Amino acid sequence: MEIFRYNDESAHNLGLAEEASIIGESFEILYMDSDAQIRFKALPSEEVILVCEATLEENILYVIRRCYVYDFDGALCINFPHKKNPAIRKKISGSSFI
Repeated sequence: MEIFRYNDESAHNLGLAEEASIIGESFEILYMDSDAQIRFKALPSEEVILVCEATLEENILYVIRRCYVYDFDGALCINFPHKKNPAIRKKISGSSFI
């Protein structure tokens, strides 16, 4: 039960319930922090894309988190998968790629 106290579970669940009541869904991620402690954190619903089976059960296959990444100069970056290099980084300027 130490995990629940460490993560302030009651406040966390209240936040998830509030998001679900406004947006209609809420999401959380479970991870281990740098001290090897189990943590959970709510993710904004507008950052999450669920990929489900095309069956009546609609089981979740994948979860994609859409977020913005900035380099040290403050330029917006995006990663594109590539056959030779799985994380080729491209900088975005306005609406065009550099």
